[in-house]
Amino acid sequence: MIIAKRNQSHIRRLASRSVLMGDFGPNGVTFPPADFYFDSTPADALIGPVGEVYAYTVVHGSNARNYASATADLAGGCAFFGEAIWPSPPV
Repeated sequence: MIIAKRNQSHIRRLASRSVLMGDFGPNGVTFPPADFYFDSTPADALIGPVGEVYAYTVVHGSNARNYASATADLAGGCAFFGEAIWPSPPV
């Protein structure tokens, strides 16, 4: 049995933006990608950068910057929850 360690980050920097990378294996796309593989390495799968936002909330901090968290389905079949960044943040 061959055990291989993933040597790339799950965030890829492109010329215009950063995108998420997952694994495309026999069961479809998985995210985050595995750190170790046994016998074979699944193909990389681009996740996003376009998706459908289901819900978001803006957090107003008294001593910190405001930020938004969102739940979204991204292209590639991956659900995502995290900080949302818009060109002009919602208020």
